[in-house]
Amino acid sequence: MPQATPVMASVLLEPAYHGTAEMDFSDSSDAGRLRAQFDRLIDELLGGTMGRSKFEKWEIDLLLDFMTCDLSGLRKAHAVLSKYRQAVHEHLANGAKTPMKLSEFLASDGHASPKPNKSKSTSV
Repeated sequence: MPQATPVMASVLLEPAYHGTAEMDFSDSSDAGRLRAQFDRLIDELLGGTMGRSKFEKWEIDLLLDFMTCDLSGLRKAHAVLSKYRQAVHEHLANGAKTPMKLSEFLASDGHASPKPNKSKSTSV
């Protein structure tokens, strides 16, 4: 399992997540709920703790993407995540159905392309 970044505690993700199909956030109240869920996820990452064991599919996708991004070389990872949060809020306000991935944000924000974390896993 990849090592945790300075702003994220290690999270064990079960292979099967329970319960949800792709959510439709076309309704503004649903979009508000998505934004609140995204903010909760970012707050948990910044706080270094996950207070729950069930995640939506898109949350797992974001967590897995987050784990592939190397924020250790960025001196202000908290500031990067704050900018990421703002960019996702704008992205959702413009009608996106799900939050953009951190790797997409890093690539579009002018940072060097995200470097994968060096994990001890082997590729086939």
